[in-house]
Amino acid sequence: NPISPIQMLLYAATINGIILVPILVIIMKIANDKKILGNRVNGLLSNILGWTITGIILCSVITFLVVKFLWFNYYLYEGILIRFDFMTIIFVINFVRDLNFDGK
Repeated sequence: NPISPIQMLLYAATINGIILVPILVIIMKIANDKKILGNRVNGLLSNILGWTITGIILCSVITFLVVKFLWFNYYLYEGILIRFDFMTIIFVINFVRDLNFDGK
């Protein structure tokens, strides 16, 4: 089953977004290092914008990873968010066992 070109583009964009955060942190550290840049280090506005953008991208990556790898085993049942794991199976078994099917 070959992967579609669109799926490959999505994978590439995802990988680029994830590796962007450490790259931006390195760039911001270098941009503020007087040993490397001398008197051409970032100013206040550049630092505020740079770290804000880095933080926004970091939050986006964390949100993506949580949704992709932790949220997948949740589902909505009658308006209640339930995590599908061992405890959910025990809950369902107990719930079904406690149901009164004969109407008494």
